[in-house]
Amino acid sequence: PRLFQTNLNFIKNFIFHILDNNSQDGTLEWISSLHDKRIVLNTSDTSLSIEESWSRAKDLVLNEFVTFIGHDDILAPDYLAEMDKLISSNPDASLYQCHFDFIDNEGHIIRPCLNMPEKLESHELIEALFKRTIDTMGTGYMMRSADYKLLGGISTDYPALLFADDELWLKLTQKRYLAISKKKGFYYRKHMSASQTLHPEKYHKALVRYCYFLADFKSTTEKNKNKIETYGHQLLMTYAKMLSHYLLRLPLKERSY
Repeated sequence: PRLFQTNLNFIKNFIFHILDNNSQDGTLEWISSLHDKRIVLNTSDTSLSIEESWSRAKDLVLNEFVTFIGHDDILAPDYLAEMDKLISSNPDASLYQCHFDFIDNEGHIIRPCLNMPEKLESHELIEALFKRTIDTMGTGYMMRSADYKLLGGISTDYPALLFADDELWLKLTQKRYLAISKKKGFYYRKHMSASQTLHPEKYHKALVRYCYFLADFKSTTEKNKNKIETYGHQLLMTYAKMLSHYLLRLPLKERSY
């Protein structure tokens, strides 16, 4: 749709790293034909898992700030400009985000995201995540590259990176806080998520990994501990129900684990 056509010529100071995963559909040839020095191709000769592919990001040469976007999501033409304003008005924040719209496979808007406050500290983000009062995805967040690398990047210990982004956001907000722009800056394409297609055994492994992280994260501050202990049961009930539904869809012979 015309809404999503963008021209990056007015933005100069950025680098667009593309983590190509052994694509064979002409993607590399098309990107190379653009002859844009701001675009850096990072290729792979073999097909990588999502964990292997994303692990490459922490080794890239990055600018001061970095954001990540899935191959089928869309940044608005003024996303970078809006993030620049947000950083200037909140220089002490450690994580930045803006509002967004969900879109379908054709790029049509499904619904706006839930409204978010202008700032969230780590204990407030815990409550919002556990109670599901905000929509939070892996797209649209911006952080300092130094912080991202210091934390080792997004954790690849989670199958299909499920819950890995939430862990990263909590670690970053623990450093300072999350600043949020009221302006819409990107479009998240809603499709069947990894949690719906992932084998329940891997889903269970990811959830257990996240629970161990949260158990350790309780020791960071008393506020974080209180929020995790107060709303942790809501998190467990939400994802335990999801896991039960996925298990019921499996043939009996595959439920032996």
